[in-house]
Amino acid sequence: MSGGQTRDTITGLISGHDDPEKTVFYQWATPSDDQQLLSLTKIIKEEDAYLFYHRIDRLFVAYDSYLGNISIGRQPVTWGNGLLFNPADLINPFAPSDVIRDYKIGSDMILYQHGFDLLSDLQLVMVPRRETEDNDLSYEESTLGLKFRLSSLLQNSFHQ
Repeated sequence: MSGGQTRDTITGLISGHDDPEKTVFYQWATPSDDQQLLSLTKIIKEEDAYLFYHRIDRLFVAYDSYLGNISIGRQPVTWGNGLLFNPADLINPFAPSDVIRDYKIGSDMILYQHGFDLLSDLQLVMVPRRETEDNDLSYEESTLGLKFRLSSLLQNSFHQ
């Protein structure tokens, strides 16, 4: 649920704009699954003073075996690190304007992970996304990535 003076102020700013859907305030005010594979958000009631909705942000199936782990569904993943801004996180980044970073919003994806030992791992991720104009799945909007990580401890042993 969203409401109060902040919502009233945002509603006032949106109403004064020529094209409200293109403002940052509109995108912040209303949750949306427009680019996700599945729509797991439902707006129940929206008024000027409040917004009442439900959103399922974690819903995935996982299978673990000696060959690795695979999970399919809505989940978070972070590639890259940064204290204020994660420019290397191409899969599921925080927006630069996000101030609350305790919780990362999930994306619909297929994620395969395999840990070779305590010092290295492999991740393969596919994130299908939709075009916002026509709601069709789009290769250009989607993400496919492969990451192999070596621990700094293992990297240091190669340099000696």
